[in-house]
Amino acid sequence: MVGTRAEAVKTAPFIRALHTNPHTHPLAISTGQHHDAAVECLKAFGITPDVALVPPAPHEPEPLASRLAAFTAALAPVLTRAAVDTVVVQGDTLSALAGALTAFLGRVPVVHLEAGLRTGDLSAPFPEEANRALIADIAALHLAPTAAAARNLRAEGIPGDRILVIGNTAVDAVLRTASAPRPAFAPTLETFLTRPGPLLLASAHRRESWGAPLDRIITAIGGIARRHPEANVLVCAHPNPALHRRWAAGLPTLANLHLTGPLPYAGMAHLLPRAALVITDSGGLQEEAPAFATPVLVIRETTERVEGLRAGCAHLVGTHTHRIVEEATRLLTTPRPAVPPGNPYGDGRAAERAAAACAALLGHGPMPAPWHPAGGREGRSRSVPVSRSDLAQDPVPRGRRVGGGEELHGGGQPFVEGEEDLLRLGGGHPDGVVQVRELAHVHDPVAVAVGEREVGLDGRADHGGDP
Repeated sequence: MVGTRAEAVKTAPFIRALHTNPHTHPLAISTGQHHDAAVECLKAFGITPDVALVPPAPHEPEPLASRLAAFTAALAPVLTRAAVDTVVVQGDTLSALAGALTAFLGRVPVVHLEAGLRTGDLSAPFPEEANRALIADIAALHLAPTAAAARNLRAEGIPGDRILVIGNTAVDAVLRTASAPRPAFAPTLETFLTRPGPLLLASAHRRESWGAPLDRIITAIGGIARRHPEANVLVCAHPNPALHRRWAAGLPTLANLHLTGPLPYAGMAHLLPRAALVITDSGGLQEEAPAFATPVLVIRETTERVEGLRAGCAHLVGTHTHRIVEEATRLLTTPRPAVPPGNPYGDGRAAERAAAACAALLGHGPMPAPWHPAGGREGRSRSVPVSRSDLAQDPVPRGRRVGGGEELHGGGQPFVEGEEDLLRLGGGHPDGVVQVRELAHVHDPVAVAVGEREVGLDGRADHGGDP
């Protein structure tokens, strides 16, 4: 089931692996959510959808509920006619949710590819956080990209025998694509790419960033280009016309700054190894850039992809202009620290494991062995009790740093995370122990989210914004 460009990228290696597995016979369905972009990506992998749906033309602004209803209405007769044995959905889009719901209501087992990503905040990303949690409730098999994602699922009560860590198919896709010949770009972009100096790639599109956060991001990108005339900043805007207009209106006119629309997937895959820095809110780029040791500034307030943060591949900087500019400057002007070998998101064989797991679900062979990252990136653990008394004062007092792969016990559920992680502390447990819902890396000093209020250990709002 494919709806968006990101789904197509991550599903294409899996579809190819299903074709080579003797026990599986895939039926590729495009929901039409982002039809042209999705089909373009699939074509790059030699795949043509077996079924291409065309939902009713959207009305701007179309309610998300109306789009979900259109997808489910279009999918139901297709699944009935095809008499499929299982439905695989990827990620957390409306297409993924529609496919999972339609299959479940038709009593068809659901396999969730890239299962277990969580921020613990239903508003960020919106509506994706809710979509993936809803899919988890009805999936028969959860193919988690990392051990952290698998822990999220187990913390939600999903049995371990229904979870398999396989790595992320995004790594499979980008490694394959980057090794192929580079496609041609538009003449103006080709000319821009001949300029000497480091290349910076920038993009921002997430719905929770629309409005003031996006304006701050745009100002930051312009500021970076002004401060670093030696660097060449390529901004890849979202196809949404309103977002593209906002970028165009907010960016300064500079020789070292170029605004374009979304690049073809193959083009972006070839620019990632060349880039000195990626500045983005894209989940896919957070996973793909580490394959080439290209550092990422994550311009979001929280991220579910904490593995790159712990490995030093990525840095979470929020959406405040000054923070983005300063961190970009730091990375551009200081020697790049050594990063442990391997990509914390995969080894390029996730699709092969996913296909074998689907065959096993249908009774053909054993489940494959889970994937473990090279170099033991999950880290060592030690127990650190976190009690309500630690947070009894307002402002939060200075306290012990949490890091080094410490294991936090909250509500009886251990969470093993890495250095300088954000503690998202939920409602109290009856025995007075604070429940640790989710951990995500933030900048120094470590911040603690208490209820609806995020503060630093010194009592100040972590990035200078409203608490």
